[in-house]
Amino acid sequence: MARRSTYHSIVINLLPDAEIERFFDKPPQAPMARPQVVGSSALETSYDFESESVVQMRDEMRRVQLESEVKVGIAEFKTEFLSEMLSDMKLLDHQINQLLVRINAKHPDMKQEVLMIKKLLADFNAKKRK
Repeated sequence: MARRSTYHSIVINLLPDAEIERFFDKPPQAPMARPQVVGSSALETSYDFESESVVQMRDEMRRVQLESEVKVGIAEFKTEFLSEMLSDMKLLDHQINQLLVRINAKHPDMKQEVLMIKKLLADFNAKKRK
């Protein structure tokens, strides 16, 4: 076999003929996979947007989005409801304490009962605020 002129010619000239024959008798290697690019942009690719997997992913995304919107709506409602309840509890606590002060002023002999009612009310409010 005649020696081929390649960019490896210096190395080939130094190798024995048996090595050169073995080098050129090798089967060609598989070409490297190239990305399918349209034009000069690697971002432009062709996809089948109607394939079953894409449709399933799209449906899953819609389901997850709907679930998240529902969860956000519920969380907003709970926050608003709880803030209104806390506000109402504070107002009621203030009003009851004012009544207990008046009762204590008119009937000093009921001081222990008034203090017990205040304690029960404070415990209830502390428990509900947790």
